[in-house]
Amino acid sequence: MRGGSTIGGELFNRDPRAVLWYEPLAAYYTAYYGIDYITKPSAILYDDDLSPVNFTEEEITRLVNFYKKSFSCDLNQLPAEIWLHKIITHSQTLNIIKKCIKTTDRAGLITNYPTPATVCGSIVTSRQRHCPEILQVARYYTVDHPLEKSTNETFGNLKRFLENRLSSMGLTIKEYRKLINHIMNVERLRSNYQHCMELGIQRCKGKMLNVMETLRLKMSHLETILLHNPDMYVIYYVRDPRGIIASRISGMKPSSNRTTMDIVIDTATVLCKTMKDDLESMHKLEAKYPEVFIDMRYEDLVLSPMETAEEIYRILGVEYPGVSKWQLFVDEVFNSKEEDGRFGVKRSNPSHQIYKWKTQLKPKYLNTINRICKGVIFELGYQI
Repeated sequence: MRGGSTIGGELFNRDPRAVLWYEPLAAYYTAYYGIDYITKPSAILYDDDLSPVNFTEEEITRLVNFYKKSFSCDLNQLPAEIWLHKIITHSQTLNIIKKCIKTTDRAGLITNYPTPATVCGSIVTSRQRHCPEILQVARYYTVDHPLEKSTNETFGNLKRFLENRLSSMGLTIKEYRKLINHIMNVERLRSNYQHCMELGIQRCKGKMLNVMETLRLKMSHLETILLHNPDMYVIYYVRDPRGIIASRISGMKPSSNRTTMDIVIDTATVLCKTMKDDLESMHKLEAKYPEVFIDMRYEDLVLSPMETAEEIYRILGVEYPGVSKWQLFVDEVFNSKEEDGRFGVKRSNPSHQIYKWKTQLKPKYLNTINRICKGVIFELGYQI
C-alpha cells in the first residue's frame, strides 16, 4: 500500500501487552485461493474493470472463522500457510515460533516452499481456474483424511476426483501437481514444528490486546466480522493518497507501451477508487456501530507520535505504556542517520518525508492526481 502501515502496526507490536498479527490475510488468501502473499491488495479485491469482488456467504463465514481463531490464538486451527508468511517473523510475540524453528530447521525449509501464485493469480483468476475447489479437495486427502501412501498415489486419487466432479478446470497436470504438493509441503511443516507452534500459542494467549494489521480486506466485508467480535475496534489508518501514489510510482519505469502519465493515471485511479469505496462503507458502518471506528493518520503519527499513540490508547480504554519500546522505535526510525530504502521505515527527516510528494511529483502529474482523487483527498481532511 505504501501508506506507512508498518509504522502504525509497530505501535502495538512494541507493546509487551499486545500481539500483532502482521498481514495474516496474506496467508489466508494463499491457503484458500492459491494467491501469493506479494499480490497487490487491489488485485485481490477488485476485477480488472475495478468492480469489487463479492464474497459468497460461504467465503464470508470462512473469513469470520479465520478472524475468530486468530483472536483466540488458536494457531492450530489456522491454515498451515501462516508458516510461509511474515506473521510469525514480524510479530514480537509470535517470533518465538521462528526462533524455535531456527534451532531445528538449519536448512531453511520454511523459505523453500513457494506459493502457487503462477497457477491461481487473483481471486477472480483463482475462481475461474477452480483453485479453491482443488485446494479444498487436496486438504481433504492430505489433512482431513490423510492417506498412508506415496505422494504420487495421493496425487492420482485427487486427480481422478477432480476429473470426475469438476469440468473446464483450465489447469494442466503440472499445475494440478503444484497445488497438491503445496498443500502437502505446508502440512508437513505444521507436523514437524508443532512444538514450536505451541510456544507461540502460549505467548499469544497471555496478551491483553490482539491486533490484526491488514490491507487485504474491504470495509464492506467487515460487518459480519464485527458482529462475531463485539469487543473489536477498527483503526482506520490513512495517508494522503498523493504520498502513497508518489511512493508507488517511484519504483515504476515507463515503457514503449506505457508512459509515466499512464502509470500515474492508472495508479491514482485504482488507489482512489478503493479508498472511496472503503470510505463509503465505513460511513455506513459508523452509523450502525458509532463507537467502533478510530481514525488515525500517518502524518499525525509521524509528526506527533507520542501524542497520537496516547490518544489511540485512551479511546481503547487501555493504559498508555508511556516511555516504552515504542518510544525507542520512534527515536530509531524518525531520527535515523541512515535510511533503509524505499521499502524500509527508517527516515532521517520524517517531516520532510511525509511531504516529499510535493516536490517529487511534477506539476502535470500532481494536477492529474488531484483531479482523479479530489473527493477522497478532501474527505480525508487533506487540502489541494
